[in-house]
Amino acid sequence: MLEQIANFSNLLSILAKEDSINLMPTCRALEADIVCYNDQRCRQELTGNPTARFAFGSPIGAIDSLKLGSELNIIKENDLKSSKMPLYTKFPFATRLYYHLAERIYDILGYDISLVATSRWFEQWSNQQLTTSLDSEKRNGLSFLAAMAGSRISTQSALSEAKEMLGPGTDTTSATLAHILWALSLNQSLQNTLVSELENLKWPTDMTALESIPLLVACVKEGIRWTGAAAAMLPRIVPRGGTLFDGQYLPKGVLKEYHIHPGSEFPHKADVEATLPPRREWVAAVPTGQLRVCFRSRSSATNK
Repeated sequence: MLEQIANFSNLLSILAKEDSINLMPTCRALEADIVCYNDQRCRQELTGNPTARFAFGSPIGAIDSLKLGSELNIIKENDLKSSKMPLYTKFPFATRLYYHLAERIYDILGYDISLVATSRWFEQWSNQQLTTSLDSEKRNGLSFLAAMAGSRISTQSALSEAKEMLGPGTDTTSATLAHILWALSLNQSLQNTLVSELENLKWPTDMTALESIPLLVACVKEGIRWTGAAAAMLPRIVPRGGTLFDGQYLPKGVLKEYHIHPGSEFPHKADVEATLPPRREWVAAVPTGQLRVCFRSRSSATNK
């Protein structure tokens, strides 16, 4: 992931020389390139190796596309499709019929009325990544596909799961990051203080070291509270044959969903005295009177 962040930093340097930076597509490009990068717990459990990389084994090239002057089509059009998701789920048969007609029109007349070319490009790219992941000599380290395809689930199921990661992976974390960067850009003094703290620690990349920087933690925490783009994972329906999940057998047709923040994790672990001052400093940098720093218990819904 660090190489993608370095590439993102280089992109910001390039864009800053030309004009003002549009943070939303820029941050979306970063999220898209690292979206398939599994968290530490997931990497360790799925692959047995904490350094396992992307689900596809490589970034999709969204940052490189922006360097060439345009947003990667699959990322740009993914947001357009997601805005119509309620319509797709409400009328699934009509949706399938529409896309079938769109493909026929594209094949016969060459008119792309429903992002057919982009979808086919993504299908081709994904299949290439699957082929590479299954080849131990060609794949770029461990990945979700390399660990899951064939050995744990069918190759097509693994490919489908990997492809699905791109869906919510272009407008969630990136939206929060864009707002954090925007807020920092409004207060040069606060920005300089944060940079100074990072420089004093020689720009650490270890999570333990990063989480020991109060102002950085404040930026992240308040950014998530302000623009938390993803509060829960999408539900999954168990396919035919059922599956084992955390040692529990789930039959086909079962709807499974879970919250990304277990209720047992907070607010009991919130260190108010340690985090409140820098978080207030960060909030003060944002030009709006609607933001407040507070701690709320999910169980009792009372201020702490």
